[in-house]
Amino acid sequence: MRYIRFSILAVVLFLIADTGSDVFNRVYILDETPRFALFDHVHWASVEIIGTLFLLTPFLVVGLVAAWLEVRVSSLKTWAIFGIANLFLLYQYFVAYESAARASLAKHWTAAALSIGFLPLLAIPFAIIVALVGFGIASLSGGPKDGS
Repeated sequence: MRYIRFSILAVVLFLIADTGSDVFNRVYILDETPRFALFDHVHWASVEIIGTLFLLTPFLVVGLVAAWLEVRVSSLKTWAIFGIANLFLLYQYFVAYESAARASLAKHWTAAALSIGFLPLLAIPFAIIVALVGFGIASLSGGPKDGS
């Protein structure tokens, strides 16, 4: 059950980071209407489903690490790692979408595409670091909590 809970939270946070960042930057940098920006984002996210799944992957990795940690360390440590990692991902996605919008404004199409396209590749080392930190905290805690 904890894996489902953290996976659902990861998907919700991904939707906020991905859709929210894209729509916000399209509205404030590219002067698009919120409705157009949202529908265009949903259109491209559904057309490029493989890319969307790649963008989701770092959030799911953080969720799975948190679910694994939940039975091994205190809830405070689990939620702290989950929260800090997701805040970092949210920031990275926002910056990438801002860079893409500014590149689009300057008609630098390749730079705009790669700003988003490289996000999963840049997030892989981060996901590995989160997993290593989680495993390190779990090993230092001395085993499952509450005798589980």
